[in-house]
Amino acid sequence: MRLVQALGAVLVAGALLFTITPSGTAAPTGTFCKPLHVYAVRGSEEAGPYGKQIGPIVDELQRLRPGQVSAQGNGYPAVVWELSWGRPDLVHTYAESVRDGVRRMRSDLAALKSYCPRSKIAVIGYSQGSDVVRRALADEAPDPRVRVQLLADPNFTSNDLNLPMVNEVHQIIDGVAGLARGINHLYFGFFPENPIALSKIPPFPRGWSALSICWRKDPACGGGLGGLPFRWGDAGAHTEYHHLASDLARDILWWSNL
Repeated sequence: MRLVQALGAVLVAGALLFTITPSGTAAPTGTFCKPLHVYAVRGSEEAGPYGKQIGPIVDELQRLRPGQVSAQGNGYPAVVWELSWGRPDLVHTYAESVRDGVRRMRSDLAALKSYCPRSKIAVIGYSQGSDVVRRALADEAPDPRVRVQLLADPNFTSNDLNLPMVNEVHQIIDGVAGLARGINHLYFGFFPENPIALSKIPPFPRGWSALSICWRKDPACGGGLGGLPFRWGDAGAHTEYHHLASDLARDILWWSNL
C-alpha cells in the first residue's frame, strides 16, 4: 500500500512539472517558482534552450543571485527556411516558426503565472525571438510582474513610442534625426497570413516594462541609427549582444528589486 501511495505521489509531481511547461521544455525539478524566472526566446537557427545571445544573460543572473533565478526556453523551431521535403509535419518557414513560437509562449506564460504567482518574469527575445515576443504580447494586458527585453528586434521602428530603443542599456536614443526600421518591414504586412508571410507587424503594446536593444550597424533592427555601412555576418553587430550580458542582467535585477 505504501509503495502504491509513493508511486502515486511521484506521478502527480511529474504531471505538475510538465503542466508548468506545456511547450515541452520542462526544466529539472526544483527550478520553478524561484523569485525570478527567465523566459528566453532564442534567435534564428540558434540551438536551444537559450541560444548564444540570451544564454550568457541567464548565466550572469544565476551567478549574481545563486539559487534565486530559474529559466526556460521557448521550444519553437527558430528556423528561417528549412527544406524538409516529404515531411509535412515539420516547420518549413520563418512565418510558420514564428506562429509556433507565439502559440508556445502564450501557453507557457499562462502556466507560469498560474503556478508561480509570486515570481517575477523576465522575457527576453533575440532576433526572430523578438518577433515571437512582440506578436505574443500584442493583445495581452500589461503585467507588472513581467520585464521585457528585445534584442535585435526585426520589427522595430523608431516611430513606436511604446518601446524605447537603445544602443547601450539606459542610453535611450532621442533627439537623433533619422528613422530606424527593422528588416521585417520589407517583407511582412503586405499580404494575408499564409505559410510564407506574417500579418501586419503589430506596434508594441502600451504599458509594458520593456526595452529594445539595437547595436549600431545591426541591419536586423534598423542599424540603431548608427548609419551605413551595416555590419552583418558571424562577427557583425547582429551576433554581439552577448557582450551586454552583464548590463542586461543588472537591468533585470534593478527592475525586479531582487
